[in-house]
Amino acid sequence: MMGSSSSYGWMMSESGYRWMTGGGTASPGWMTGTRPSAMMGTGTGTGTGTGKIMGSLWANAPGPRVSAAQASALGSQTPVGAQVSKADNTITFTTTTVRLAMLTSPSVGPDETFRAAGLVNPRIVVPAGARVTIQLINADTDTAHGLVITADAAKASWMPMMTARPAFAGPALWFLGNPTSAGMHEGTLAFTAATPGTYHYLCPVPGHAQEGMAGTFTIR
Repeated sequence: MMGSSSSYGWMMSESGYRWMTGGGTASPGWMTGTRPSAMMGTGTGTGTGTGKIMGSLWANAPGPRVSAAQASALGSQTPVGAQVSKADNTITFTTTTVRLAMLTSPSVGPDETFRAAGLVNPRIVVPAGARVTIQLINADTDTAHGLVITADAAKASWMPMMTARPAFAGPALWFLGNPTSAGMHEGTLAFTAATPGTYHYLCPVPGHAQEGMAGTFTIR
């Protein structure tokens, strides 16, 4: 299913899992060399796309989880120190400690989107110098998702993980597997918003940003 056994074995290793969820410094061969055609798939809707395969592969991976009820509450709550504007679809933080929960493709709402503070793909604004912590929860029942903040508007790219590098150190969590009876997978991105400017957050799974999993992240 995954192509060569060397590619599959690397991803199933401890270092491979850490890399997939944003940690470690490993550089997987399938990202930089020939990629297995079965893994690359033809899109997310056919059942053979990358997101479907990775979601199933990592469904039972280790790591923290939250219940569906907890995820729903986190995805709708207003973060401390933030102003939420539904009219502008914007979350604006006024404090230098930023904590935000984001859900990927929750069942209530449009598919292939992010949800935060009850908004879909909101514009996120933080002060320069803020210490940012984003709790990402994969609420999609059958597809892997991740989150990367990049300096490029890479949503037009089918495979942003190859073309959109993280804008600064810390803002990349490549994949979270499908939920199981044990709960929904969660992961944390933590970084300092040091340089003012407008950046872009997106799901790095092939095809997902094109389908709508993208938004803007502004430091000012």
